[in-house]
Amino acid sequence: MIEKGFAMYIYDYKFPDLSEIAYNHLLQHLDAYKVKPQFYVINFDDPRKSHRCNPINPAFMTDISDAYESAYTIMLNLNRSWIQKQGDFFVESPIILLAAIIWFLKIYENGKYCTFPHAIEFLNRPYAQIFPILTSYDELANYLSPLWTLGRAEHRISCRGR
Repeated sequence: MIEKGFAMYIYDYKFPDLSEIAYNHLLQHLDAYKVKPQFYVINFDDPRKSHRCNPINPAFMTDISDAYESAYTIMLNLNRSWIQKQGDFFVESPIILLAAIIWFLKIYENGKYCTFPHAIEFLNRPYAQIFPILTSYDELANYLSPLWTLGRAEHRISCRGR
């Protein structure tokens, strides 16, 4: 694929074995690309050896459905058993809450804090602090109304999975 000029994502389970092979192969086939490609690495085991990226970059979102897609992808990858439980209240609720947080971070101060670490930090606040902030925005109040009703009734929604 490299010699045909394609972009690639490579999951390197035994980093850096496959990454080094791919990088050297790329260097040998630079002539296949009209624009010189760049090679990036995201190393979850050692972030110091990683390039930085923001999977919830506000520039990539135009409406709340984009935030939902990001939240959906994140949450289902964190808890694979939810794939069979899609539509279930205890699966959809945390996804909706994370989507609302992502969208809030996008619209708050022009997305200055719209990063994954900020979303996780915000999500770890008590619900009594989260919901009043989110529901102060009309577009999020409607989106969160089923969850907010439960929150006001002193119920707790578990975003940690079941």
